[in-house]
Amino acid sequence: MDELVKRSLIKQYLKEICHYSQMQVFATSVYQKKYLEYQIDEVADELTDLILTVPNVNSNTLSASQQPQPPEPPSERVISKEELAQNDGSGTNFAYVAVNGVVYDVTNVMRWGGGTHFGLYAGNDLTSAFRGCHIGMFEILQQLPIVGMLKQD
Repeated sequence: MDELVKRSLIKQYLKEICHYSQMQVFATSVYQKKYLEYQIDEVADELTDLILTVPNVNSNTLSASQQPQPPEPPSERVISKEELAQNDGSGTNFAYVAVNGVVYDVTNVMRWGGGTHFGLYAGNDLTSAFRGCHIGMFEILQQLPIVGMLKQD
């Protein structure tokens, strides 16, 4: 199996683990929590098996052109934190989120219905939350419309 294919599978497994972990937070019964814990363990076992077959899995093995890169932000529009906060997805408001100083429109993203996503709220800078769950997965952001740059105080 090609190393890039293995890397892609590893990212997929990490996404699944993150998803099940987030769902576990919102589980309302012991049965649901145990089921999700089981799912996490299953995916973690598959991930472990895959990682053990990949020699020297680190970002240095990919060339610079193969490394996932964050999207280039437009420099013409600067959005204040107040404007970002107003676009929280409530009512007829757009749903904007900021990651790494770039403001994205998640209004039409089904997983962001009502301006929320796994306990996160639109209208905020979600850089640390993104890094915590989607580290190095800039392709998620590349699918979103870029609104502008977040004004730095």
